[in-house]
Amino acid sequence: MAPTLQDVSMLLGLPVSGHVVTPTAKPNEDWCDDLLQRFRGVLPEDPDKPYKEFTHSYGIPFSWLRRFKLENMAANADDNQVARHLEAFLLWLFGRIMFTRSSGDTVDNWFIEFAKEIADAPEDPGPEDLPKYSWGSALLCATYRALCHGCTKFCAGSRLDGCPLFLQLWSFERFQIGRPKVETQTYGPGMYGNDDVDAPTFGSLWCSKKVRKSYAQFTEQFDHLTADMVRWEPYTEEEIQKRAPHGLSSLCTRDREYWLTRKKLVFDDRVEDYAVHRVMRQFGRHQQFPLPLGDRLDPCEHTPGKYRKWAAAGRMAPWVSNWESALEDVLQEERPYDPGSYQGYLEWYTPRTCLRLLPVVEPPLPRGIRPPAPVMGMQDGQAGVNLHLVVHDLAVEVEGDVRALRERIRDGLGPTQPAEMEAALEQVSEKARRIVTLSATMVAKFLRSAVAERVQNNRTEIINPCRRCKMKSLMDPKSGKVWDHLLMCGFMDAYWWKGDEDDRDVVHGAAGNKKGQQDNNGEGG
Repeated sequence: MAPTLQDVSMLLGLPVSGHVVTPTAKPNEDWCDDLLQRFRGVLPEDPDKPYKEFTHSYGIPFSWLRRFKLENMAANADDNQVARHLEAFLLWLFGRIMFTRSSGDTVDNWFIEFAKEIADAPEDPGPEDLPKYSWGSALLCATYRALCHGCTKFCAGSRLDGCPLFLQLWSFERFQIGRPKVETQTYGPGMYGNDDVDAPTFGSLWCSKKVRKSYAQFTEQFDHLTADMVRWEPYTEEEIQKRAPHGLSSLCTRDREYWLTRKKLVFDDRVEDYAVHRVMRQFGRHQQFPLPLGDRLDPCEHTPGKYRKWAAAGRMAPWVSNWESALEDVLQEERPYDPGSYQGYLEWYTPRTCLRLLPVVEPPLPRGIRPPAPVMGMQDGQAGVNLHLVVHDLAVEVEGDVRALRERIRDGLGPTQPAEMEAALEQVSEKARRIVTLSATMVAKFLRSAVAERVQNNRTEIINPCRRCKMKSLMDPKSGKVWDHLLMCGFMDAYWWKGDEDDRDVVHGAAGNKKGQQDNNGEGG
């Protein structure tokens, strides 16, 4: 899977139609003087913060752009002052958010012509007056190139270029790993105004909550990720009604006819393949295989440092012209997705690519001993790592609830009545009891499976797969040591076992039923 133009539209609402974003000419040698002259007198006179100029030959410093914040604008600002503040904001947006690069302290000077054109547009422009550029395809092109470079970096100070914010939002939509908590209360009809353009995008529906997990936990969960844990189609009508019942911004779907184009993406002096025919499952459509070769990009076009920016204008002309006919080369596939064809595609594709992820090599076992049969995939009725993740998430919630309660009490905002305090503690206690129940159930199911296999193989001991022993110790299951080790230390990473047919009920909460809930036979308790 990969980020596509659909993700750019639905998450950010950026336009995909329009001209490519690439410099039309090299900025003149006096670009810096022209910019400073245009901004002179824009800020109010302040003896404590005098207007400072800069001297750079290649870009505008972010430290200079930050002076033109909204709070620094004059109360009676005229049209020119407002336009210059908008121009400064757009330059900051281009260099700091949408098209970041490794230098980190300046924005390229060729963005000035785009920012100025937008800022100086008429106040009530007609369709012909607005500058139309494909900012969405430009952002995706820059992100593709950044990912290509990022996977080859090895220095401790390396950073990811392109648009990391877009990648983060894309990850939130697709994977249940590292997601922030989202407000459950939906927005009201008046929160975004009456114009459908101002309605939210899928990206703005995420709130900026702190994620209480560490980097090591992220990588561990990604190692356990399987295809059935991925949200392949997050922008369905059902999802829109659930998460945005008052409607999304019309910007999200205005350029949907471009989502399946087969033209190359262009930005600055870069050209990137847009291989949408490889990720048709993300659109809920049939995955074709074998894949046609199509118009492959020459490797020299993708070699960093091969061309100087301003010497590449002639080389870019064909690609710029190529994007203008993006709607004339759209992938036509109306057949719906089916698992059989997708599995066939994976079997065809796997030997033709370079696999980055390899199976985990287990440590050698004592002679004559074999472990309980592992589960290599997650199917219905096989809980394995599901239980581990449920217990982990509950433990994180308990820790967060206790911390929040302690902070509220410290700040004088916590429960003051005994009934309120009892209710808050009961909520935490209920989650703690759930952790104990799930942990004991998980260990009991493992012991039942391992003991059965021990009897079948005529053995007296079993291998202990706890985090401490890591399958290097043999223990008698009747002694209680395996039980104690697994409850205290937990199972070692990536260890799964074959579960019983009622494991699914444990994951979804049937274990420890209360009266009135259904048990795993579908009858009330």
